[in-house]
Amino acid sequence: MREYRADASVLFLGMTIVRRQNVGGGFIDFEEVQADETRRRAITFKAGSLPGRARGLNRLGFIQEVCIEENSALSEAAYFGFMTSSPEESFADAKSALEQQGKEGLRYTAIDGVNSAGQARSAAHHWIFPADYDWSRRDALIETALQKTRSTAGQWRQLGSDGAGTPDTFLNAVLNAYRAASPKSEASYIFGEKRYKLSTAKTREENGATKLKGEILNGSTGKKTSFSAWFAANETLPSRIEFQPRSYLRLSFEAI
Repeated sequence: MREYRADASVLFLGMTIVRRQNVGGGFIDFEEVQADETRRRAITFKAGSLPGRARGLNRLGFIQEVCIEENSALSEAAYFGFMTSSPEESFADAKSALEQQGKEGLRYTAIDGVNSAGQARSAAHHWIFPADYDWSRRDALIETALQKTRSTAGQWRQLGSDGAGTPDTFLNAVLNAYRAASPKSEASYIFGEKRYKLSTAKTREENGATKLKGEILNGSTGKKTSFSAWFAANETLPSRIEFQPRSYLRLSFEAI
């Protein structure tokens, strides 16, 4: 497991106008077990903000994946993820969201999914949780979200894959790109009812660390999202992550 400190930068026309450290945090859990030709890989990433440090902004996200490989090929994958619903696309939208936040609780969207040979099944859930659930109460929030999912009969939908193989998942695709022999790679994955394309490029830093620069293309909207992750030599988990979820916002996670 690795713990991270979250920092945030507000951008205007690509330039940083406000930067604040320790606005929240994050964790990555990783487990990999090999038995003969079968490999089981479990990856969990969770991150969120502390409203008292983030000017009142309350955001939290969680994703957990379990992938099974047979003879080095993905045979089955299951995932569960949820995050605060945050449709704002501009700084003005974000300011308005802050003003409305907490009046009726916070809206969350969760996706439960299973990928197998030639298909991907998923169910979406939508909830409103009290606004006092924030990063400081992440364990209670995650447990509540899992309980709600297990107790609700969601409407499962099926999406066929492009081939006979098992569609990949996001975190697993990122790890495979980092471990790949080639400095550049492309992969596709499915999350919920959407297809994504992941393009990555690796470079070696002067300090010996590997930088993985990635771009995610949403096949439904055409929207692109970029991120970068730095890995120390012989490390599986990144020491630093940068992610730009919105044009006006850049988040960085520093290992502590």
